[in-house]
Amino acid sequence: MAMQKITDEERQKIIDLLQQGASTQEIAEIVDVTTRQVAAIKAHITMATYEDEITPPSNSYSPQVTSLTEDKTEDVVPHSAYPTTLTSPTSFISIPVGYDIHSSERIFWNPHPDTGSSNPHLMVIGESGYGKTYALQCLVTELAQKGISSVIIDYGQGFDLENSPSELIKYGQAEEILVGRNGIGINPLEVQKTDLNGPLNVAVRVSDSFSRIYRIGIQQHALLRDIVLEAFEYKQIYRDDPNSWNKDAPHFSEVEMILDGIIQDRYDPRSRSMQTLKSHISTFFIFNTFRKTGDSLSWSQIVDSKGKVFIIQLQGLEGRTEKVVTEFLLWDLYNYIVRTGANPLRLFCILDEAHNLSFDSGTPVDRLLREARKFGLGLVFASQQPQDFSQVAYANTASKLIFQTLDDGNKVARQVAAKIRNMGNVKDISRLISQLPRGQALFLSMNYGLPVKIENMESRTTHW
Repeated sequence: MAMQKITDEERQKIIDLLQQGASTQEIAEIVDVTTRQVAAIKAHITMATYEDEITPPSNSYSPQVTSLTEDKTEDVVPHSAYPTTLTSPTSFISIPVGYDIHSSERIFWNPHPDTGSSNPHLMVIGESGYGKTYALQCLVTELAQKGISSVIIDYGQGFDLENSPSELIKYGQAEEILVGRNGIGINPLEVQKTDLNGPLNVAVRVSDSFSRIYRIGIQQHALLRDIVLEAFEYKQIYRDDPNSWNKDAPHFSEVEMILDGIIQDRYDPRSRSMQTLKSHISTFFIFNTFRKTGDSLSWSQIVDSKGKVFIIQLQGLEGRTEKVVTEFLLWDLYNYIVRTGANPLRLFCILDEAHNLSFDSGTPVDRLLREARKFGLGLVFASQQPQDFSQVAYANTASKLIFQTLDDGNKVARQVAAKIRNMGNVKDISRLISQLPRGQALFLSMNYGLPVKIENMESRTTHW
């Protein structure tokens, strides 16, 4: 039987009966609601999250949660009272997620460290068609109302302005950066302040990214690293001369020029190996994404916009080129936040289609997961498949929003059971998330789990 929303009259009657000491089962029968709905209201009374002052009931009944899809009275996933950080705005960045499907209370995501969150990062999992992308659109629009800018790296047109809700454009003041069409005006070969070994750090960083994404071998990895260093020398920038590191860095066009020169020199013993290397990575040079004439990208302007949504569109690029471009963009973002130092939470980066990302140790994603919090950057990762995320990603995302997903191997359920205080039994949790209807999700934060109905965009605008 489908669960009906509790009316204000029913809620008040439940509160009155709780204060009179009635049991949960008795109240459920009298008011004609489920025991879980009664338990959820009692939790809110216990945590004092209602606007009116209400005396907690004298009995010590511990609230229970049951299956989302069946109206049963037996326990499926036991839980205790929810913390106020989930049911009340606790900072200026409190973001409404939706409504507790048991009590209809509004539920908030509170990523600010003052709320006790270990980090501001959010993981979103859900199969196609169950509301994952729409929920992300709602959350970034809510962040915009709090003066927190967002930058979205979009592969699959989930955030293109033609298909996004009008509220995202209106209230988020959305702006697209068409990287796939126009290129981008940044240079991944620039020496950063964090590059203690100057050009060598750059050469290793670039060759590592190409190695991961284009699956080049160890020998080709070393050759690419050496070519990048030759490109620096071509610009008179030398590893052993820090004074030269401030000169204009080479561009990938110089790297390609040196590569082609070696290939064409039949007397160069590296010629054949360079030809093999070029065959692997040639599409990157064909697209010529990083160029002076590309669209401008200023992280400081994005942060200072205080509430705009910037969408970096990669549509038009070949798949592996999308991935390597994303890595270089994230390296550029990482270097920016490190360069500007410790800051309060000021920017979110939304990364949909997480299967396009590498979570390996030493990648920009790995660095950002571990370090971004202290520099004022929050991350939102989203994917259809739980296996797209690394163990580091699970461990370093304090909040999670799980839509219906086929949890093969119970990977998600085990993560939930290990971290969430009010949920146990891996089998029941796995069954729960595999049966969530469209528009509902299991929200995990502050070591508690709540099944929520995502609040739609139209309803949100009435609160602004």
